[in-house]
Amino acid sequence: MMESHIQILDTANNSLSKNNLIHTERIKEFQEQIDRAAAETHWLKVEARKVGGDIAKYQRSMNNTDMFLKAIANRGSAFPPVID
Repeated sequence: MMESHIQILDTANNSLSKNNLIHTERIKEFQEQIDRAAAETHWLKVEARKVGGDIAKYQRSMNNTDMFLKAIANRGSAFPPVID
């Protein structure tokens, strides 16, 4: 009788150990995915900042172009006359 209880407990323990190993491996895989996603997120943020900087440069350039064109429209020329 005692032997059968020990056998049942051993079987249950082995089953739990296998399940624990499976879950531990899955947790490792998930952690690796999380780490890769975090690294990818970092690079996406870096690229977004670069794009944001490019947009800001473009907007400044467009503003300068608008001011240049307004100056031409208001004065006829944005450049001072050349005197020889």
